Amino acid sequence: MTPVSPKAPIGRRENAAARSLIAAIQAMNLHVIDGDTDPRVLDLQLAEALKFARPRAIRQLIERYREELERYGPLHFRSAMVEIGDGALREVFEYWLNEDQVILICWIHLFGHTCGSR
Repeated sequence: MTPVSPKAPIGRRENAAARSLIAAIQAMNLHVIDGDTDPRVLDLQLAEALKFARPRAIRQLIERYREELERYGPLHFRSAMVEIGDGALREVFEYWLNEDQVILICWIHLFGHTCGSR
């Protein structure tokens, strides 16, 4: 796992938030999928652990930071059909993130940027 370190000191509030995020990550069920050696977590499970108001919004975040996430390994996804309001089906992509990618998403959620953008 690649460590992520801030370029500026972390304040008490941020430190407490980081500790709660670490606890949330540790509580998640990581799964090995498709014979991959890296355990992964479903994007919506991560969004719920991070208390996103709209969990599916994490997919927009993943797409926005796709290039940086792929530095930590291939971005795995699966196609899934979900039922929308009128009973019709719609295809969506579920992202399965490895541990390093989860940490990066948590970092972005906590600090609003990636390490390289400072």
